[in-house]
Amino acid sequence: MNGVLIEVDARALGVILGVPATGFDLYVREDKSLLSKAKLLKLAQHLSQQPGLKNSQAVKKGDMQSLHQLLLWFIIKNIIPRAQGRNQADAMDQCLTDLMDRGSRSTCLHL
Repeated sequence: MNGVLIEVDARALGVILGVPATGFDLYVREDKSLLSKAKLLKLAQHLSQQPGLKNSQAVKKGDMQSLHQLLLWFIIKNIIPRAQGRNQADAMDQCLTDLMDRGSRSTCLHL
């Protein structure tokens, strides 16, 4: 700002804005290995409506039920805004969509 570098992590920003930031650092990290392959597969099977799916993967928005599409849209527009359009839900998008669907206050690590 005005030539001065300002660094704020998710926790500090949450305090400044008065909003919870728990789990945000897990969401934005590139390494999604915190979630087991079994949990990722279960999420992908549920959200893609393909119970026979054998590998976890990004789920296309068009393959989701209408409610899950709406929740994903809300997430990418309001919770974790994205400048670009998004047609697929990655691992953490799937996790947040599932948590919102179930009304859970848990984190993605405790599915």
